[in-house]
Amino acid sequence: MPSTAIVGRDEELAVLRAFATDLAGPTALVVEGEAGIGKTTLWRAGVGYARENGCRVLACQASEPAIAFTQRLRDLADRYFADYIDGRAANHEDVANLAKQISDGLSGEYENPALLPLLVELREEVAEPSELMERASETRDYIRDTVWRMLNQRVERVDHLQAVVDGCRAIGQTDLFELNHDRVLEKALADSDIGVSDGFTRSMGDVFFWADYFERPIRHFKLHGSIIWFHRTLPEEPWRGWVVARSTTDDPYHERGAAGELLEFPADGRPVLLTGTFDKPLAYDSTIYADQHYRFHESLRKTDAVVVLGYGFRDKAINARLIGWLHGAPNRRMIVGHGDVEALVHGARFAIAGKWNRWIHDGRLRVIEKWVAETSWRDIDPGRARAARARADQDPLRPLLEELLDRQRRRVRSCIRVEAVGCPRDDRRGRRATERGTRSRRRAQRHRPRREQHRRT
Repeated sequence: MPSTAIVGRDEELAVLRAFATDLAGPTALVVEGEAGIGKTTLWRAGVGYARENGCRVLACQASEPAIAFTQRLRDLADRYFADYIDGRAANHEDVANLAKQISDGLSGEYENPALLPLLVELREEVAEPSELMERASETRDYIRDTVWRMLNQRVERVDHLQAVVDGCRAIGQTDLFELNHDRVLEKALADSDIGVSDGFTRSMGDVFFWADYFERPIRHFKLHGSIIWFHRTLPEEPWRGWVVARSTTDDPYHERGAAGELLEFPADGRPVLLTGTFDKPLAYDSTIYADQHYRFHESLRKTDAVVVLGYGFRDKAINARLIGWLHGAPNRRMIVGHGDVEALVHGARFAIAGKWNRWIHDGRLRVIEKWVAETSWRDIDPGRARAARARADQDPLRPLLEELLDRQRRRVRSCIRVEAVGCPRDDRRGRRATERGTRSRRRAQRHRPRREQHRRT
């Protein structure tokens, strides 16, 4: 029993035993106290009780070397920005990117000779290359886990996204792409009864596997992953390896299949999401990210207007796609909403900042100097908003009827276009063949009475 070596903690042990016995859903127990009074001992006893009750236990402790190495890389990043990048401070993504470079450089995944001076400096503290590579990997995991836990909170307010909700209602068919890992946008859309499709349509109990199939006109994509995406295996298709699945419960480690069976533990135990800066594009051509970014490219090719809200234009790969799209046709327009446009342009990559004023002058870029919470759909598309409001004032059912008629017209036009495809010479041949057939039928009808008279004779 976990309590055999613990003396004088009967009350605390009883609380731990009751907590481990009565687990009925997501819950938490916090052990507090001053340093050295036995918190770790009680924690281990609670883990033992949980195992005895048949619970699947995931235990972890903060790695002091990993935390210290994370701070060491943070100091290096701060020193670099202070010396070479004016007005820029290092953040967790900069540290994650630096740790990724060290790990990939030592493993040979991506050779980077420029790392040599840094590796020489770090090996004064960590002598073995394998240990240094492990520290760098632990730093990335530590940052990713911290981001995950900080974002995995109950979403209380979503009213700041009202412009997005109203836009989905006004347009009716659109694609939403976001770089956030959280579930705020999903909740805003669900609370407003706006049905969206995210491509996870293969159901298996508590999870939905990625199928790249969309059932509704409003599609939602997360280009940097999500805190509720996990790598899992399909029991009937083990040859596929790890497949990304969307979790529907608050406990991804104890989710059930269609028959009630306990699903296999998610790969790595961590969600599928990207942290870092310049290392993110390296993952855009792998697993689910390849499909997500293909859909982004596909959607850009089919539209002539893009609305950008809350994006700082720091992702070089995303920027390249937007620039290529905007310069691809003269009628394409980009609408950007931001409360501090000067700071936005100053912090954007030069590929965007260097073209900003020219885009505004040419009419390709329209800026809404408001934060997302202050922005309305009328600010984004005033013409459509006024027209929709006028129609609704005249007849509440008129917008719905017009939408149905517009869909019917599109279907008719598409059918006409399909029927009209062909070579003019082939069309002439077809008409001639039809005319010959018509003449033959008429000739047969004229001679039919004469043939019947001969038969009677």
